Amino acid sequence: MFEQRLHEEWKRCHRHAVPLSLVLADLDFFKPYNDNYGKQKSDECLRAVANSLATVRAGDLVARYGGEEFAILLPVTFAEGALALAEHFRERVAALKIEHKASLIAPYLTVSVGVGTLLPQDPNSAQQLVEMTFKALREAKREGRNRVQVASCSVKAQADGSSP
Repeated sequence: MFEQRLHEEWKRCHRHAVPLSLVLADLDFFKPYNDNYGKQKSDECLRAVANSLATVRAGDLVARYGGEEFAILLPVTFAEGALALAEHFRERVAALKIEHKASLIAPYLTVSVGVGTLLPQDPNSAQQLVEMTFKALREAKREGRNRVQVASCSVKAQADGSSP
């Protein structure tokens, strides 16, 4: 579902010359959470996080992306708006106060978030948005987790053809 929607939105944003943003959120230290609390509790945790992220703007998409990752697709959203939404999502997960004794950074579940925004130049290259957003997510994890990291490529640079 996510991949199909990503490609549809990418093409639509390309056609209308508007940006597309992607937020990738990864639960911090979820494998130790699963090992410590078990599968049933882990499933409950994932549902709680999904429910906390589910109330987004009309036209946005929140989807499970891998084991403990969530993808949030934000059509017609500039980097500043995507950053604000990503920080809001990070705060919502923290506000759940889901106990996580196996975390190395907090006594409760936290989330690391990567944000990417591009103005689609080629109608068939949506994967570049995913790649840059994963890079930002990895950077958020390297920088200590429980944070939001924005990809270094800006919409303006893409729009005027300059390099990131």
